[in-house]
Amino acid sequence: MKYTTIVFDCDGTLLDTLTDLRNAVNYVLRAHDLPERSVPEVKVALGNGVAHLMHQSLPDSISEAEFNTYLDEFKAYYGEHLQDYTAPYPGMLDV
Repeated sequence: MKYTTIVFDCDGTLLDTLTDLRNAVNYVLRAHDLPERSVPEVKVALGNGVAHLMHQSLPDSISEAEFNTYLDEFKAYYGEHLQDYTAPYPGMLDV
């Protein structure tokens, strides 16, 4: 079989996005006087989309309406800052 296409999951596979994602999570948390998350806390919540990331980052007491607001705030902030620190992992450009 001859392959004509290769698809890569860039986020976290080819690109180190952790700092920008953590900054977006903590932006929302700070805006609502909630405790911020460390790099390891954010890292373990990655891999299942931003809704999962935010569910894992927010206190259990957050209502569904609040969650949706916070998720929208995360997406807006991240959309404006997704390239602040994101960079290819070492050696990826050579691949």
